[in-house]
Amino acid sequence: VEHAPAEVVLHVYNLRHFKRIRFANAVMRPLGAGIYHAAVEVYGVEYSYGSCENDTGVFERLPGKDERHRHRQAKVMGTTRFSQAEVSTVIDRLKCEWQGEDYDVLRRNCQHFAQALCTELGVGSLPRWVVRLAPVAARIDDMRRMGKEMRKSRGAKGNIAGDLYRGAVLVGKERRGVHVEEPSGMCDCCRGVRATCNGDWCC
Repeated sequence: VEHAPAEVVLHVYNLRHFKRIRFANAVMRPLGAGIYHAAVEVYGVEYSYGSCENDTGVFERLPGKDERHRHRQAKVMGTTRFSQAEVSTVIDRLKCEWQGEDYDVLRRNCQHFAQALCTELGVGSLPRWVVRLAPVAARIDDMRRMGKEMRKSRGAKGNIAGDLYRGAVLVGKERRGVHVEEPSGMCDCCRGVRATCNGDWCC
């Protein structure tokens, strides 16, 4: 049966929650950048992915009405030739594949799901400005955790900023090719931050 192509819309929200995301946004805000919640609308239903226990992490809402975040922008991604029934079949499969307990705010999140759904619907990739910083934020978080582990191994107290600095120094030393116990060079922190943001390093 012939049917008209259905419009696919990406809904972008400013995040209100998640301490780790707020910290990453604070680091990147001077660059005019941020990390966003993303959801996909098709046939009048908005689909997104989030954390929950013992069930699918795929949620259905009215378009642009996710009360957890502040709606920022709606962008038409294109059209899909899938019928409403075919889209429902795709969503049912994704609900099984995207369980709420597998959610990770930096590594398996709403943006990854939105990209997967857009690919299924044949409308291509999410805009770069929406997704470009999530991998950077994940690497920044990895770097912070490295610094925290180093601090704890030495029985020292500290805070997030200190852990981030220690992690950046560790990455900088790794890039410089010296042992972690070697004295820190003046440029190790900058070298570590640059490698992390450029994607030249991952843990």
